[in-house]
Amino acid sequence: DAINAIVVCANGLIYTASSDGTIKIWQRNDDGGKKHKLVTTLVKHKAGINALAINEDGSVLFSGGFDENILVWEKDYTADDHMVLSHSLKGHTGAILCLTIVDDLLISGSSDRTVRIWKRSREYGYCCIRVLEGHLKPIKALVAISGRNGDGTVISIFSGSLDGQIKVWKVTTNSTSCTSP
Repeated sequence: DAINAIVVCANGLIYTASSDGTIKIWQRNDDGGKKHKLVTTLVKHKAGINALAINEDGSVLFSGGFDENILVWEKDYTADDHMVLSHSLKGHTGAILCLTIVDDLLISGSSDRTVRIWKRSREYGYCCIRVLEGHLKPIKALVAISGRNGDGTVISIFSGSLDGQIKVWKVTTNSTSCTSP
């Protein structure tokens, strides 16, 4: 079915997300050609997948789709470097339309018109540490950058929506932590 998202890992693996609810992992053929071979298919979403994000070292992949869930896939070093499902992040009440990663935070945009900021915690897995509201229609695009000021790390999040607006959110992350699952 339609390919809705692509991410490329530093090791050359390519991850594609599809409307058929699957993530496919591709690797360049050993012959040095331009073709890629299918390594494996990840199947856990209950509907089409719209967004992917991968951390810097390629050990954690995030996927979001029409089933309102963000799935967290972690590298399984015992199984030929395939990914295994480790967490399901729930909170959005609409389809997940976009994902981005900055520092140790995952940021998601949804058809529910919210941006959510997620953080990993040793005690609770992943938790939503902030919900940003203000768009009038679904959020289709996200970009985030981090910087520092006297209060700690400041994340600037740029969200683009079907309402025709781009919003810039400034979030200080020095005091954001998971307090419950």
